Parts: sequence; structure tokens; C-alpha cells
Amino acid sequence: EELRIRYEEEKKREQQQRNRRRSGPDGMAGDVSPTSSLESSPFHDRQARKQRELRELEEEQRRQKEDDERVAREQEELRIQFEEQKRREQQWRRGGGARGGAGGF
Repeated sequence: EELRIRYEEEKKREQQQRNRRRSGPDGMAGDVSPTSSLESSPFHDRQARKQRELRELEEEQRRQKEDDERVAREQEELRIQFEEQKRREQQWRRGGGARGGAGGF
């Protein structure tokens, strides 16, 4: 008798969880596929949370990698600009400055 009551309560709990899953956070229909008892187990919830956290971590790492690559490109562009500027200044000095190559007045 006690087992039967526990079984009924467990079935009711699973049904409620299924209904909660069907209606999404804003009342719209969510995942309407029937859920197995496995999917409503605490183990499955823990696994789903771990997978979600892993996806979020991977997304964060991807964003970080893109940022690092962007910064590296910008630094390389600045380095090239700096080298060109330095080269132009040296040519200007060797050429006698703004007065041209005469070296004097």
C-alpha cells in the first residue's frame, strides 16, 4: 500500500515537471516532447546544468580568444605604423630635413 502511494506521488511529480517544461518561462510552449523518467531525475538535472555551464564556458573562451586575436592584430598594425614612421623620420634626417638634400641653407 505504501509503495503504491509513493509510486503515485512520484508519477504526479514527474507529470508536474513535464508540464512545467512544456510551458516555457513566458508561458509559451517549450519542449513538448514527452520526457522520460530519466530526464526528470536529479542526476539528469545535474548533467544538464553541467552541460549548460560547459557551453557557457566554451562560449566565454571563444569570445576571449577572438578578443586576444583582435588585440594582437591591432598591436601588429600599430607596430607596422611605428616602424614606417621611424623609417620616414630617418629618411627625413638623412635627406637634410625639410630643406631637402642640400645639407645647408
